[in-house]
Amino acid sequence: MLDRVERVSGTLPRKAATIAQNFSKFERFRAQNWVDTRTEPWPKRKGRQRGKSRNLLVQTGRLKQSIRKVSVTPEKAIIGTDVPYARVHNEGFRRNVTVSRHTRESRKGRSYEVKSHKRRMNIPQRKFLGASMVLDQRITRMMAAELTRAIKGG
Repeated sequence: MLDRVERVSGTLPRKAATIAQNFSKFERFRAQNWVDTRTEPWPKRKGRQRGKSRNLLVQTGRLKQSIRKVSVTPEKAIIGTDVPYARVHNEGFRRNVTVSRHTRESRKGRSYEVKSHKRRMNIPQRKFLGASMVLDQRITRMMAAELTRAIKGG
């Protein structure tokens, strides 16, 4: 029995990481909300409604597809993303930024230079990664079921 429990306990972090990855990658992007002790819907888009039929935070799918298991050890599992703008969307961003001098192209195909200027950035928080009570409960239930199955010999 102890061998079975030990074997099962070695697989628990990997299974917990899979549950957490699916929770963030699929469920949060489909439901467009964050669930902890209460459900917090993601703020809707403001301004022009170009692309209003697509889901929030999904334009090319890069952010959603990048959520993966970063590290899995016998003691812990970490999921995350390497997309540079992920933190801004997950935590929100409200600051003045300096836009550097650059060249743009007009609709008529002519290029023109844009001078350096300051711009107020206000990106609302749309959390998809982090600690969640609902996620903790799912992982706890999975671990209890796996250990119970190992103890019973199943």
